[in-house]
Amino acid sequence: MRDVGQNQKFRALVAEWNSRHAGYAVFFGFYSTWKGRSGLFLEDLYVKPEFPARGIGKAFLGCMARTARQENCYGVRGEVLDSNQPAIKFYQSLGAVFLDERRSL
Repeated sequence: MRDVGQNQKFRALVAEWNSRHAGYAVFFGFYSTWKGRSGLFLEDLYVKPEFPARGIGKAFLGCMARTARQENCYGVRGEVLDSNQPAIKFYQSLGAVFLDERRSL
């Protein structure tokens, strides 16, 4: 996995498995007035179906968490559609906390 854009408005992580493109994650920084600090927002995470259960999604989030710590961010946030049950189960398996009191605009 490699970070293909540092100090940019948007960043992307790209995963390769045996020299084949396996997935990507796109994220960006934002500021939270509630926390008084910056955070990272996961815009999109995709792992190709032919690479199931290989830890690629978990590795993406781990890389983002390390980046957040290095940049003194308060954490990582993101959104997932209610209809995307596989993604919800994946995030729950990692201990994600869903903020149901918010609505996206």
